[in-house]
Amino acid sequence: MNLGSGRQVGNFEVADAFERILGRSAPVTRIETMAKKFESSVWLCNTSYARSKYGFWCHYDLESGIRNFIEKASYQLETK
Repeated sequence: MNLGSGRQVGNFEVADAFERILGRSAPVTRIETMAKKFESSVWLCNTSYARSKYGFWCHYDLESGIRNFIEKASYQLETK
């Protein structure tokens, strides 16, 4: 779940976004079924509490956040 946006983002969607941004497929095996019987395919998150209590709000959407992460990680690897 992406608490920042309050929008449900599944693992497959995150993997797809990385693949789109990097322009290559990820070496992962996708299993379409839930791993545990008690898991739910729907998660709900009201982010208003985090915003009112902690002033937390989302700075990036999923793809922008991934791009920012990759840029910062690449820079850190280049400078070491």
